[in-house]
Amino acid sequence: MEDRLIELAIGCLNEVALFFVISSVLSRCDPSKSSSEEGVFVAETSGPALGEPMDNMKALELVLKKSMDHYGLARGFREGAKVIKKHAAQLCVLAEDCDQMDSVKVIKALCADHNVSLIVVPSSKTLGEWAGLCKIDAKGKARKVVGCSCVVVKDYGEEPEGLDIVREHVKSEEGVFVAETSGPALGEPMDIMMALELVLKKSMDHYGLARGFHEGAKVIKKHAAQLCVLAEDCDQMDSVKMIKALCADHNVSLIVVPSSKTLGEWAGLCKIDAKGKARKVVGCSCVVVKDYGEEPEGLDIVQEHVKSEEGVFVAETSVPALGEPMDIMTALELVLKKSMDRYGLARGFREGAKVIKKHAAQLCVLAEDCDQMDSVKMIKALCADHNVSLIVVPSSKTLGEWAGLCKIDAKGKARKVVGCSCVVVKDYGEEPEGLDIVREHVKSH
Repeated sequence: MEDRLIELAIGCLNEVALFFVISSVLSRCDPSKSSSEEGVFVAETSGPALGEPMDNMKALELVLKKSMDHYGLARGFREGAKVIKKHAAQLCVLAEDCDQMDSVKVIKALCADHNVSLIVVPSSKTLGEWAGLCKIDAKGKARKVVGCSCVVVKDYGEEPEGLDIVREHVKSEEGVFVAETSGPALGEPMDIMMALELVLKKSMDHYGLARGFHEGAKVIKKHAAQLCVLAEDCDQMDSVKMIKALCADHNVSLIVVPSSKTLGEWAGLCKIDAKGKARKVVGCSCVVVKDYGEEPEGLDIVQEHVKSEEGVFVAETSVPALGEPMDIMTALELVLKKSMDRYGLARGFREGAKVIKKHAAQLCVLAEDCDQMDSVKMIKALCADHNVSLIVVPSSKTLGEWAGLCKIDAKGKARKVVGCSCVVVKDYGEEPEGLDIVREHVKSH
């Protein structure tokens, strides 16, 4: 009897369990229940209503989110630049409110070089949301959005909805980012300053500028310089002389602009504010172009300007007028200054004596008004022993100026000259003008 009761109880329990299973299945299949009420996550981005045209922003949002689902987005300037350099980029999107103008310039230059389509959206927050840099709450709304100023698409995934609209938008060039520096109005001729600005900024976008005397000199010595630009208001005249000598030796075109602040701005030594204006400009007295990048607008005007020699910096020491004979003093001045530009002078009795003893001296110049007669006798004896040519000039001040022991003011005049009673030439550099006259003078005496 007890066994029979147990069997009946188990049967009842099985029937109740089966009833609940069938009820659960039927409730899941009931079309009156909304899928959204059962916890199914619905994408927050939907296409436009039937018959409503899709705008560019909505199309771009759909494209970026589809690409993100296929792990096809590179976010940020650094990652985006890597993708573009690898020729893997299909589209680049920038935020208009970005204040990192240097990074924007780099991305623009890379897109131009690698033929990548470029679109600008108004807000970095919007672009960050589309690129997935946010949290999605239970209602499908974006929360804690992190702004993103650059997104590069490397894979669209399957053909996303809205891609054709994005492509048409790019073809119409409505979304292409335009550089801050624009050319003159249609029909207005471009002047040399505007042309030079365009050339330098294009070169800067291609990492083709060397800024400062030290870096510029390195580029010129490596025969990698294509153009040198100096600031007229620079007070470092020794450095200016060095750059001029290097440009002359290596046949580098040379242009002068009035202001170091202007040159610094063109060379990127400034901050660009939200309105595209230069702020906190750092002056720069020397810029050397080592790479123009692609043929920049205005380059032909700059080259014509250089050919006309309007912008070439002229040395302070000039040769005599055409037809006028050069005297020995002018010739000696030219020879010593050329040698100084090539670091080929030894100044003073002690340094001069060392050079003569090493058989490295080519010419010795003494000042007649020197009162150190023992030192003068020693140098004369060394010159006689080592067969070194010897010339005497009247003044130690004059010799000091020719040997560079002075300051040169903005007008190219020597100031605070330090007298020098002995100068020994150890290297003439390239054959300087006036050297033949100096040699003839030595032979005749």
